Amino acid sequence: MRTLIRNGVVYDGTGAPGFAADVLVQDDTIEAVAPELDAEADEILDEAGMAVTPGFIDTHRHCDTAALVDPDFGRIETAQGLTTIIGGNCGLAPLPVRPETARQISDYIEPCLGPTPETMQMAHFPEYLDALDKTDKPLNIGSYVGIGTLRACVKGYGRAPFTPAELDWARGYISEAMQAGATPPARNLFHSSARRPPMAVCWPPTSAARGTTLCQVWPRLLKSPRKRACR
Repeated sequence: MRTLIRNGVVYDGTGAPGFAADVLVQDDTIEAVAPELDAEADEILDEAGMAVTPGFIDTHRHCDTAALVDPDFGRIETAQGLTTIIGGNCGLAPLPVRPETARQISDYIEPCLGPTPETMQMAHFPEYLDALDKTDKPLNIGSYVGIGTLRACVKGYGRAPFTPAELDWARGYISEAMQAGATPPARNLFHSSARRPPMAVCWPPTSAARGTTLCQVWPRLLKSPRKRACR
């Protein structure tokens, strides 16, 4: 699909002032940006008086559950010009869960993320990515590691400290998630589950693990198969 966007004011994302130009797009690739482009196209859009920009990135979106279960997911986001969103914010995420803590976690995160169906009771971050891979998505999705849900999965919502074995499990989960493409853990001091224990104690303890995970500071982005322009 070859699309020519004419007569808009282009803001290229560099911070430079907007400038009048046409934009030629082939499928999901921008081929040319220049005034009065002379090119054949399957579709020509006259965007006089409109701003033409790259898609916006929202790094704080509570969409973790909706991305898998809401049939209208993406309608609001694309209407806002978003093409990439990041979930797992504020330490809140639908995973990991274990059978003994699944109900507590689901009840706690529901006001923010919505109801979590049993099909999303996952113990490992790669399971979530695999589920997203199989879902038709209108935009790109990445995720932090929700440190609050991780703690609740291991200890529930009480004040008991981690045992050495529980810390090892939590550290292993973080390493596995980041190897799969998650960003480092996200927390929020306002949520009880994210306040205990200090995040540092959950961090993989060896320098080799730190070196491996810290290199992957941007999440794996699960890309939409659809070729869609946001107007």
